[in-house]
Amino acid sequence: HSFPTRRSSDLTKKESVERQVEMIHQCGETVQFVDVDVFALVNVVTYNYGKQGTWLLAHIGPTGIVIVVIVEGEPAYIRKVAYEAEWHGDALDQVLSPQTSLESKKELETSEALLLEQLFQETREQICETLESFSEHSSIVIDRGILLSGGYAVVPEMAATLAHSLGMSVHLVDPFQAIM
Repeated sequence: HSFPTRRSSDLTKKESVERQVEMIHQCGETVQFVDVDVFALVNVVTYNYGKQGTWLLAHIGPTGIVIVVIVEGEPAYIRKVAYEAEWHGDALDQVLSPQTSLESKKELETSEALLLEQLFQETREQICETLESFSEHSSIVIDRGILLSGGYAVVPEMAATLAHSLGMSVHLVDPFQAIM
């Protein structure tokens, strides 16, 4: 019988989680669970864009933003932030839903620009805070740019607005870039 072998990248991720759990234990704390979603996002980035350099990945979802600094294919800094306003998710879902009725769309149009501006501003602020916090602990520079993922990353003009305001390259993650 042959047994499946573990890929070196799987082992690396497992070792990374174990190393972080051990550091927490050394501080006298107990880990109750480990959220591996970040590792799945990092795997998507490294598979499609390679391991060289440093990326900032912002996963923009309905409840908040997960920001990961990826250095040479490994998560070096992780920050999860809930939105300041709880209603962002529900309101954005209505704005982005193709099933929203024409009457509802007309009502939303007046507040849509304000809502999107708040989302852009909050996302920009969280990315800036992450960059500042990361640079305080490291001399590593984000040399490959910013990647956006998640359902709210596809909000019209999100990447362009962030690129303009941050002065950095910002792109949507293409999870199929490496698949031909």
